[in-house]
Amino acid sequence: MAKEDAVVKSTPVVSDAQLADIQSFDDAIQLVQDVFGGRLIDVSSEMGTGFRILENKDLLVGVPFIIIRVTENEGDYQDSFVSLTLVTQKNEKYVLNDGSTGIRAQVLDYFTRNPDRVGDPILVKSGLRKSEYYFNENTREVSNKPQPGFSPAATYYLDLSA
Repeated sequence: MAKEDAVVKSTPVVSDAQLADIQSFDDAIQLVQDVFGGRLIDVSSEMGTGFRILENKDLLVGVPFIIIRVTENEGDYQDSFVSLTLVTQKNEKYVLNDGSTGIRAQVLDYFTRNPDRVGDPILVKSGLRKSEYYFNENTREVSNKPQPGFSPAATYYLDLSA
């Protein structure tokens, strides 16, 4: 018997009817109570890195951080995007994804000019800087002032001020 077979056979069986009855997270918790005796394993610390995807770059404006790893990824539309694995001075662990003319361009430009430093950690003492403007999706125009047909937009940069 293969090792995988033994694991599958040792797992309590959850019926299709029980699965169909799940309508919410609370229902799933109840099923865990009923079928598994409440045994629920959080493997995020064992299987993951503990780094969360940063959903709001505003959280890093003015907050010092260290970039531990930079990965360039293929984008869905045109250019690539970078993933920065970082730790903030507030002890938060994030993965920041950016495909803009801001952070992405800064990081790729730096490593293009300094290929011997690819892979080195980067200290960003002043966190991010946010540049706000207005953008017209149809014409691709940018404005510093609100105008009809323009929506608020922002580009984030590594704040490299001393």
